[in-house]
Amino acid sequence: MLRYLAGIGILAIWTTAACAADWPTYMHDNTRSGITDESLAAPLSKVWVYKAQNAPRPAWPAPAKQDFWHGIRELRPEVTYDRAFHAVIAGDRVYFGSSADDKVYCLDATTGQEVWSFFAGGPVRLAPTIADGRVYFGSDDGCVYCLDAAKGKLEWKHRSPASDRRIPGNGRVISYVPARTSVIVDNGVCYYASGLFPPDSVFLFALKAS
Repeated sequence: MLRYLAGIGILAIWTTAACAADWPTYMHDNTRSGITDESLAAPLSKVWVYKAQNAPRPAWPAPAKQDFWHGIRELRPEVTYDRAFHAVIAGDRVYFGSSADDKVYCLDATTGQEVWSFFAGGPVRLAPTIADGRVYFGSDDGCVYCLDAAKGKLEWKHRSPASDRRIPGNGRVISYVPARTSVIVDNGVCYYASGLFPPDSVFLFALKAS
């Protein structure tokens, strides 16, 4: 039903069926294959459009246009992972996190109507992961959250040991160890990493998913 959802300010679904294969994590699966067995019948048509109130706020600014010191012109940005909202789908729901308002959204995949939203303590820059009826995601506040997928209620959150230290980041105050990896869930264990400045306070965690 959905190959991917990513856009600045706008999320759209092109579909011909109400229910189809899930895309429950970033790039479809834990290997980040970007491949599904789902097939789409042409022609495709737009069913609905969801427009977020605020466009994404990337963590890193664009680079200077040129490096005078090394004589390099027309520099291209390298850190572009959060310039769009990354969405996932499970069952009849679409989920995405926002770096603009620190929320995770759940939409009805048939109508595009908002079902629920949840506030985190900082920007949510990467796609949530849906597993066993739960939503897992990380935030710049240094925490990973687990929500009930149906109602958006908090089940638990995990905080990195160094997350109480705060630093400025893109006009915001964020954790010194933001959780900027998508969460992987495998065999009842969820994995994520936090931190920015190796080898100082960079962590890899394995937690019981329940």
